[in-house]
Amino acid sequence: MIVNTNRVDLVLQSESGAIISYVEREGKSVLDQNNFITALWLRELRMQSLEQFAFFDKPKALALDYLDNSASTRSDYARAYGFWPERFEPEWAVGITTDIDDTAIVNHELLLAGKTSSKQLKREFYQILNSVRVPKNTVNSPCWVSPGCYYTWFPRRSHNNIVDVCANTNAVALLATLNAKTAPGYQAACETINNSIKWASNNLSRLSAITPYYPSPFELLFALEHAIQCGAHELLSARDTLAQILSDSGLEPVSVICSAAYGNNVWRCDAISALRHQRFNCFSTADKRNNGSALCKY
Repeated sequence: MIVNTNRVDLVLQSESGAIISYVEREGKSVLDQNNFITALWLRELRMQSLEQFAFFDKPKALALDYLDNSASTRSDYARAYGFWPERFEPEWAVGITTDIDDTAIVNHELLLAGKTSSKQLKREFYQILNSVRVPKNTVNSPCWVSPGCYYTWFPRRSHNNIVDVCANTNAVALLATLNAKTAPGYQAACETINNSIKWASNNLSRLSAITPYYPSPFELLFALEHAIQCGAHELLSARDTLAQILSDSGLEPVSVICSAAYGNNVWRCDAISALRHQRFNCFSTADKRNNGSALCKY
């Protein structure tokens, strides 16, 4: 794997176009390249309005091409994504299926980049959503889950599938961008998100139960901020409540971004951490030494 390192670790990218992450598994930290981290890095560029800087043009284009060529070939759905492209799937992860979270965040970036059309994505995503909705009268369903919201994995495997609030938030964000709030499960997903944060508001330890694939509750806060910017104003109360919970707790963001269910195998990404937690002074003046791009410096 060839890794290109650019200014202050803002871009750590393999020659495939994937943004480099590290998975901590069985006491070892191993380089990884996957759809999820790559799409999340593109989202960070958007959220911080850094796309305007020419420095990011080539890395962004490479990352988008990587995602555009990484849809699952095993799924019944043309725009379904798993955590890894099949060609980069680790041996220890063989058999992990496509999921609603990666499908939502990857397609969101491809849509905004013009790599897919709204019409095409609506048709495909609606079919996917219908395949992962939580049915009524589900046995042992958590009290905060509203029937009709979204399981994580598809095709739906009710015996070992779980609801992740952050994954539902990412699905809601894409639907809001598509102006598709009448989509199957949209309102139920919003209800689940709001209910879950109310349920966790008096017990900090409950936050890990509502986001089993996200060890840090700040990832849910970041996802809520993004969804609201996309037009999902139904989540304003949830965002405000969670922000207050985290403020009162004294917790601070950590470098762990995601995990296998309930904390096994955790992923970190230096490039995302740098974008999120470093402060930049952004100058619009051209720098001839940097191919005319605007500078982002400490």
